Amino acid sequence: VATVGGKAPLVAGKPSAPMAKLIRDLVGQPTLMVGDRFETDGAFASELACGFGLVLSGVSKGVPDGESKPAYIAANFSELVNEAIVR
Repeated sequence: VATVGGKAPLVAGKPSAPMAKLIRDLVGQPTLMVGDRFETDGAFASELACGFGLVLSGVSKGVPDGESKPAYIAANFSELVNEAIVR
């Protein structure tokens, strides 16, 4: 990509700093990142400096040993919403 385009590529996926900056520019400072993959979604929450809600309905089935516990852990998105917002 760099050779053909003549520019260094800009990585913009999770958990990259450019993607976090774009989100902050578009919506301000988020308060909670929700995701099903502890490694990338949790790292993205850290990059965004916001809380992290882990849903267990996807890739991750729990918090890896030695890692900090997320602000919320729920079986699925609906349960997370009830726990984080409705209560």
